Amino acid sequence: MHQLASAHSGPGVIDFSLETDRVRLDLDEAIPVGIIVTEFVTNSIKYGTRNSECYFRLSLHRSGDYCILEYEDGGPGFDFAGNRQDTLGFLLVENLTQQLKGNLVHNGKSGFSLRFPVHTPLQS
Repeated sequence: MHQLASAHSGPGVIDFSLETDRVRLDLDEAIPVGIIVTEFVTNSIKYGTRNSECYFRLSLHRSGDYCILEYEDGGPGFDFAGNRQDTLGFLLVENLTQQLKGNLVHNGKSGFSLRFPVHTPLQS
């Protein structure tokens, strides 16, 4: 997260919150999750800094045999009523969600929740 935020060259302030459990993922799970998170963060920085301040929150938790990734930001939100669902970034996130056999839910104006099965056993 720090590298993505520091790569932003604009004048805006970027603030974020990470809330994560110790979650172990297979490589086949970790790579798509990493790309999805990168897409969300990049969009938050790209569109959220227009008002000079960008904030986003990411949480990753395990619940039984599932992993839950929640993301929200303070940006202008995603236009599901418009034609923005066919953007390359959104199609990438949808396809990676399918690869994870997960479910992506839009939570209001500026949030997403991704739930997908995890194939690694819980650590004791």
